[in-house]
Amino acid sequence: MAFLRRLCGIIPPPRRHLVCYAGVPWAELLRRVFATDVLSCPCGGRRSVIAVVVDSALARAVLAALGLPCTPTTFAPARDPPQGELWFDDAS
Repeated sequence: MAFLRRLCGIIPPPRRHLVCYAGVPWAELLRRVFATDVLSCPCGGRRSVIAVVVDSALARAVLAALGLPCTPTTFAPARDPPQGELWFDDAS
């Protein structure tokens, strides 16, 4: 029973992502999971992380100072499916 309790404790909840990108080794996780090196530079050098901004007001200020868009992109709301009823609904 103790083994089963420990085994059930490590089973992830349903419909949850199993890979989390948090903390310092996020670039290594992206490299291992998706086989892409996010720190490689097009010039052939290596990029390095110099800061992590977690405050949204500070992030907006930095983006505005760099002349980059600082408002989130808005998307059109989801629409209804084009087909209201399915052909096999009438078969019953």
